[in-house]
Amino acid sequence: MRIIAATNGDLKEAMETKRFREDLYYRLNVIHIRLPRLAERREDLPLLINHFLQKCCAENHCEPKTWSPAAIRCLMSFPWPGTCGSWRT
Repeated sequence: MRIIAATNGDLKEAMETKRFREDLYYRLNVIHIRLPRLAERREDLPLLINHFLQKCCAENHCEPKTWSPAAIRCLMSFPWPGTCGSWRT
């Protein structure tokens, strides 16, 4: 069996403070892959934006669409906060 898990918290810290089981931590932490937040890898945004737009068009049986350069600039300037709690609406 393989389990792929993701978290926005520090599991090692949670394990050390007894908020997460040590045995489970070591079973899950066999291979650790750190995927930076979107805010840390803005160069990926145009590829992701276009991929999901084309996927949406295909799923809805409509003609392929494109984003305007202004829309892409707007999305690239967004803070992409994730769950850090630093962004407010």
